[in-house]
Amino acid sequence: MEFVIDKAKVAGFCAAMNQYLFGQFAFIQFNFGLTLGLMILALLAMRPLLVRILSPGQRVAVWTLVWFFFYCPSFYRMSNVFSVLPVTFRSLVTPRVGRNAAPAYLPNYVGEGLYNIVLPGGGVFEVEIPGWFPVVLLWVWVAGMVLVCWYDCYSSKKLLKVASQGEEIPSDSPLRRKLGSLWRDDVLVRQCKGLPTSFVYRGRESKARKCRYAIYLQEGLSSEQLRLVLLHEGMHIQKWHCVYKFVASIALAVHWWNPVIWLGYHVFCRDLELACDRAVLERLDERDRRSYARALVELGSGRQLWEAPLSFGECDAEQRVKAAAVWRPAGEVRKACSWVAVVLVFLFLMGGPVDRIVPQDILTDYARETGDSVNFARDVEEYLREELKSPEFRAEEIWYWEEPSKTWLSWSETQQRYLWVQDGQGDWCMLKLFELGWARDVYFQNWIANQPDLTDGFLLYRVAPPSP
Repeated sequence: MEFVIDKAKVAGFCAAMNQYLFGQFAFIQFNFGLTLGLMILALLAMRPLLVRILSPGQRVAVWTLVWFFFYCPSFYRMSNVFSVLPVTFRSLVTPRVGRNAAPAYLPNYVGEGLYNIVLPGGGVFEVEIPGWFPVVLLWVWVAGMVLVCWYDCYSSKKLLKVASQGEEIPSDSPLRRKLGSLWRDDVLVRQCKGLPTSFVYRGRESKARKCRYAIYLQEGLSSEQLRLVLLHEGMHIQKWHCVYKFVASIALAVHWWNPVIWLGYHVFCRDLELACDRAVLERLDERDRRSYARALVELGSGRQLWEAPLSFGECDAEQRVKAAAVWRPAGEVRKACSWVAVVLVFLFLMGGPVDRIVPQDILTDYARETGDSVNFARDVEEYLREELKSPEFRAEEIWYWEEPSKTWLSWSETQQRYLWVQDGQGDWCMLKLFELGWARDVYFQNWIANQPDLTDGFLLYRVAPPSP
């Protein structure tokens, strides 16, 4: 037997699969970028309150948790388990949930056709998505991500090339010994010419130098400034700020197209520096605190240094000076209350729905498969005629309704969804939906003698009144 391969059909199948896979991946990434932007907007809106009740270090902890859960869908789904509050931010801004309990403002793409775009407030509008659009969207996203990563690597290497030529301060130097518990043998310290500010770098300077961190100091600093700046950069290392900023940088590169995320990254970097300042001030006496504030005034750059990992003079020196001037040690009661507030903020931001659709998807998905949404009511009628053994059955109204969702530690529970159908005599019957958005995957449940409560339902179909 001879097998003949139709190359045209194979090519068409491969093209369709590419569009399907590209569309799935691109839309998932953009949905995550939109959700991350909304959560950053929430943090910025709450910032006047958070600045009052949380320390800079606690704000850094909140920021890091927000960045961390936007790497892949499984992490996001994991974070949805914390739905313990009656209302969470995600429950307010997530009108539809896609795969892995991820937000789905953009639809689950399965090929060209009609889809619904949903807004955070619940608005829905229908669009026609051609087959080429997801492919173009994906390549634009990848190109932007590569460009951002290239620029970051180029700027960092350029800065490190200048920094690596500085004079090394040996590990047994009295200056480094003064750091106390912050003194480490795996940290390389250099004093360099031409640096815009002092900064710390996580990683080896070269293959020959086996060190985990490198601190590069500006040339021309006094001995007092050297000690304070070195203390500041050493505190960054102890507090794992290099790792936190690396996590945020990846999220920034992945979601480069969202300007809100760039703004959030800037505010996050400011909180990193404020947290480091606070940790340094706790180790100093009154005289050294005044010296530290004076060093901030003299060495602060007053701008975001995108090419420097963590720098002494980075990010709003004026605000950091004011914070250092008014700082006072917090009492134990205040610390305990602030950590309770951190937990509440975390629960408010993290918990969310794991299963939610918009009723309009039922008609849109049906129309995309059959090519005609008008036939939806006809097919429901035919199904019920067969189930009820009633050839004369007519559907006057069709409503979509779902059971109220639970919020206590949601993980994988699915919503129970139903179609309520009213016949010409005013009687109601209920159909249970099996799959998300597919109206024909149903089974007949029972007749309802009384009028159902459809306050939270959605009208899918109603027979038009006769013309006068």
